[in-house]
Amino acid sequence: MKKLMLIFTFLLTTNSFSHTVSSCGSPATNDIKSAIHAIKNRWSNYERFVKNFWGFNNLSTCLEKRFKSKGKVKCKNLSGNKVGLAYPGFKEVKIDKGWLAGLSSNENRRRACIAALVAHEFAHTCFSSERRSDKIDEATFEWWKDRFSNSNSWESCGIYL
Repeated sequence: MKKLMLIFTFLLTTNSFSHTVSSCGSPATNDIKSAIHAIKNRWSNYERFVKNFWGFNNLSTCLEKRFKSKGKVKCKNLSGNKVGLAYPGFKEVKIDKGWLAGLSSNENRRRACIAALVAHEFAHTCFSSERRSDKIDEATFEWWKDRFSNSNSWESCGIYL
């Protein structure tokens, strides 16, 4: 029985983070994977919250796939004031290393910002509307705050995504 539990735990651990996160460094990689994983494992709740927050009819199966298995994140130094970059039809999004380095030391707040940015950029891979992506990142930040914070005093991430 103990051996079976050990195998089950190993499978859960190795399959938990099926997303590719590259060139981010170990603390940022862990935060990005944790943010994606939190949404992935609470997809129904997350989807309902975002739809109700903005009155969307649906979020698209594309966005769901990005969070559940097909999304890729690469960290790099982006030019200008960009904190993230993505293109419709692509599966990989880019996050600025400098932006990540400047995030709050509070783990929950930092992951809320990362979740919001990843949601924003994943949304860009599914549809080209900047307005819709903005709404998704705002709702994602609020969802995270609602689920994982004991404080209502959080402000946004300090940057318009």
